[in-house]
Amino acid sequence: YDGAVKEYTACLVLDSEGVNGIGEKKIGGRLNAVLHCNRAAAYMALSKYRDAISDCSAALLIYPRYMKAMLRRCRCYVRLNRFEEALTNYEHYIRLVQQARKSRSSAEYSNDISCNFDSPHDVRDSDLDAARNELSEVKRAKLKVERNAKTKNAEDERRQKWYNSSFGDNVNNDAQRRRQQWYNQENDTSRRWDSFNGSAPNRNTRSKSEQPRPKSEREEESRQSCIHSDRCSNVNYHYKILDVAETGSEADIKKAYHKAALKYHPDKNKDAKAADMFRLVKQEYDV
Repeated sequence: YDGAVKEYTACLVLDSEGVNGIGEKKIGGRLNAVLHCNRAAAYMALSKYRDAISDCSAALLIYPRYMKAMLRRCRCYVRLNRFEEALTNYEHYIRLVQQARKSRSSAEYSNDISCNFDSPHDVRDSDLDAARNELSEVKRAKLKVERNAKTKNAEDERRQKWYNSSFGDNVNNDAQRRRQQWYNQENDTSRRWDSFNGSAPNRNTRSKSEQPRPKSEREEESRQSCIHSDRCSNVNYHYKILDVAETGSEADIKKAYHKAALKYHPDKNKDAKAADMFRLVKQEYDV
């Protein structure tokens, strides 16, 4: 089809040589109209419907009753969803054929020698029926498009209405008004801006986990932290666990052991770390 377009274009250039131009259009004869109409068919095969419409219009400018060019232009309008123009051209096409069949001997058609090919008289019944069927399809397609557009517009209006009711200026103004009314209530002694109702927490107070612990608990934690430290390999560490001097006698060590064992015995001490300290004391006493 690309090759056909090129050939028809070359023929149009040759056929237009020596023809006076009228504005931007060049009016030729029968061959010029046929070339435009045939090139329009090639453009339609290439889905170049706008170019096809231009060629059909050029052919109709030469012969206004060139029915084949008129029908092709109708179909191009349909492909481009230009239904109003398609309806107008289809109705004009059918009306010309009907008038030609009713007035075959009238002067209007008998004296019309401007188009003696593909005229309304030459349209077959099958072509006329096809045009009527296509006209009905165009009407249905146009109605469907209008219905879809109406539905879409209604949906857009509904969404816009919802947006205005949810986020519009009226909503913001109404919220500001209710907020101000809430703050300005008379005979209301509550401190609405104060989340603690006048009893804010003391910033200097500490939570239970932040309170300083007794000295005994800190010493026990220090002893447990030394279990896996480098100091555990020091001999002084054993005496420190039993809380006895390095110069103590065997009796002093035994006495200190009994005292520590009694202190950390799980039956006597319910602390969670008492059992570990009890085992540690026994271990260090054995050493």
